[in-house]
Amino acid sequence: MKNNLLKSIAVISFTLFLAFALPNHSNAQDNVGIGTNTPDASAILEILSANKGVLAPRMNTAGMNAIVAPANSLLIYNTDSMCYCFYRVPSASWVSMCTAAGGGGTGPTGPAGAIGLTGATGVAGPSGATGAVGVTGATGDPGATGIAGPVGATGVTGVTGSTGVAGVTGVTGVTGVTGVTGATGPTGVANFYSAVGITDITTSSSTFASMGASTSITFTPTKSTIYLYATVASYVNVAIGIPCYVGVRIRNVTAGTTIKGAASLANSMFVSGFTTYTTTSYNVAIVTPYTVAIGVPITIRLEWEVSWADTLPHAAYNNPVTDPDESHRSLIIME
Repeated sequence: MKNNLLKSIAVISFTLFLAFALPNHSNAQDNVGIGTNTPDASAILEILSANKGVLAPRMNTAGMNAIVAPANSLLIYNTDSMCYCFYRVPSASWVSMCTAAGGGGTGPTGPAGAIGLTGATGVAGPSGATGAVGVTGATGDPGATGIAGPVGATGVTGVTGSTGVAGVTGVTGVTGVTGVTGATGPTGVANFYSAVGITDITTSSSTFASMGASTSITFTPTKSTIYLYATVASYVNVAIGIPCYVGVRIRNVTAGTTIKGAASLANSMFVSGFTTYTTTSYNVAIVTPYTVAIGVPITIRLEWEVSWADTLPHAAYNNPVTDPDESHRSLIIME
């Protein structure tokens, strides 16, 4: 509102100047009209035109500042700032109508500039000295201990009652007669069958064959489960460094089935001076239970084979006669 008032005062001052400087087209009334013979009664000067405007004096800033003792509200057009300016005596200064101070509206806020880099953190000042610890206040006096009340008198112990009479112990009953011990039953009979090899034998067969009649047992079972135990040990001829396997099995000849088998590796290591064959020992043990039919005769025997990794023939031996300390074969059956 103040800015608009200042602008109005400046325009009115300028127009009054023009009105009085131009030839007088006024009538007898006390106001002037330019472009009209009937100026509004409320106006000292009315300018009316549909295609012309009012032109104020134009000068640069140097010319404006060169005006001597400008009157309050003197109006000019500044060609440097391209704005109307009026002189204000109270502040002794020219005021531009284009600035906020001169009454021009505040323009839109420009875009915010980029945020500058954060300045380095200043050096921390020295820490102030720690204040002195205040004096500890005096401890108050403890209150006096109250007087203990008197201990009450111990009551009189009551009289012990008399012990009651013990009851009579009952008579022990008569011990019964021990029964007669039953007779001991007869000791059961355990059947034991064995077959031991008594001849020297050898094999080069790679399929199982009998270890001789001396290791075959034929019997009639009296129990449904029998227990078999077989051991075989001796030696083989084997080429230097060639592994040789000796296999042994227990065979049910009657049924044509194998009960159980095992194998021993006879692997001769190279020994300097031997070029073709050397001997190495083997040993096999088999222990197993076996289910049979009671009362049905059965034949069980030992069988063996030999296998090797090369093409040369090899032989496995079992010589209880010529080498009883190192060779044996036996089959034991218990029921």
